[in-house]
Amino acid sequence: MRLLAPALLVALAAPLAAQPADLIVVNARVYTADDARPLAEAFAVRDGKLTFVGSTREARALAGNNTRVVDLAGQTVIPGMVDASISWAYRATPNSSRA
Repeated sequence: MRLLAPALLVALAAPLAAQPADLIVVNARVYTADDARPLAEAFAVRDGKLTFVGSTREARALAGNNTRVVDLAGQTVIPGMVDASISWAYRATPNSSRA
């Protein structure tokens, strides 16, 4: 059973890897927020989802005829931060009792 799980993961991932990426970003400083591998140099996106993070060489291998490739020439990429709080709105109101 232990060998079945890795084999199943490989089998399920194979069709995704066979599909080319919609977007590939290369030659970047990608901050991953992963302590084991905090930086990468490229990533790929398919159907709005990250499908690969790693080296520029590996990312370019995922390109198809319609893949958009963006070379960031060493610029930094960080994960998007979404702040759903509205505390800024209270600070913007002159007579607000909240701060």
